Amino acid sequence: TSKLTDKQENNLFAILHEIILKAEGGGSYSVVNPNDNNDGMSFGAIGFHQSNAEAVLKQIAERVTDADDRAFLNKMVAASRSTGGISDSDSKKLTAVLEKYAKISKEVQDSYAYSLYREANFRKPMELFNNGTIKNPLSLIVPADILNTGAYLDTGLESFSSPGNTPEEIDAVVNKMTRDSYWATTGSRWRDEATSVKGLIGEVIDNYGGSWDKLY
Repeated sequence: TSKLTDKQENNLFAILHEIILKAEGGGSYSVVNPNDNNDGMSFGAIGFHQSNAEAVLKQIAERVTDADDRAFLNKMVAASRSTGGISDSDSKKLTAVLEKYAKISKEVQDSYAYSLYREANFRKPMELFNNGTIKNPLSLIVPADILNTGAYLDTGLESFSSPGNTPEEIDAVVNKMTRDSYWATTGSRWRDEATSVKGLIGEVIDNYGGSWDKLY
C-alpha cells in the first residue's frame, strides 16, 4: 500500500466534511449555541467548541476590518472558553456578524476543520492505512467520523484482518470497531454510516477527480 497524495487525502477530508455537516444538522456556518451541554458556547458548521471555537473566532477576527465588529469578535474569543457560555443577545449578534462576513467565516471554518481532520480524526486511521492494516482509503472515513464524536482513539483495529481493497472492507472495519472497542455500544449508527459511505463511491467518481482509481 502506498501513502496517499495530499490531493487524495483532501478528497477524503472533503467526504468526511460533507458527512459531518449533515450530522450537525445541515452545516450552518453561522449557527450559535450559547451554552452547549453546559460546557460553553459552540458555533459554526461542525460545532466548534472550547479551544477550537476560540481559535476559529480569533482567525475570523483577524480578517475583519471593521473595528466594532472585530472588537465584538474578540470579545467572543475571550468568552469562548467559559463554561458558563454567552448570553442570548451575544449569541444572536454573533450569528449576525458571522452572516455579515459569511465568505471569511466559511473559508476559516473549512480550513480549520480540514486541519482537525488531518491532525485528529484521520491520524489513527491513516496510520493503519499506511502500515497496510487497512487497504481501502474509503474504509478510513467511518473511523474518522466516529472519532469526531469524542477524543477516543481506541479503534479496536490494530488486529484487523482486511478482506482486501474492496467496498466490503468498509463494513468489516465498522464491524470490528463496533465489536472490539469503546464504540461497541453504538454499532447501529455506524453500520448505517458504512452503508452511506459505500454509496459515495459513485459520487466520488463524479465529484472528486474523475477516475476512482486515482484515489489509490
